[in-house]
Amino acid sequence: MKYILIRQKREKLSSRKRKFSLKELRARKNETQLETAQGLGVAPQTYCAWEKKGISHVPVSTAYKIATYFGVTLDELELN
Repeated sequence: MKYILIRQKREKLSSRKRKFSLKELRARKNETQLETAQGLGVAPQTYCAWEKKGISHVPVSTAYKIATYFGVTLDELELN
């Protein structure tokens, strides 16, 4: 019984998706902040603020655009 509970707990933990920060995603693409801002069609200052403060206050459409640009799902984006 104890084995089953531990296994279920492990499966639950492993099924969680990893969250990626914008900085991590940008580094994976080997881009500068300016290049990423241009790719997303936003001002460099805006993108810089998102990297520092998070994107928890952006519209869902913008978050989707960011996720698509980096090739991740919305669930994988770290919002703060």
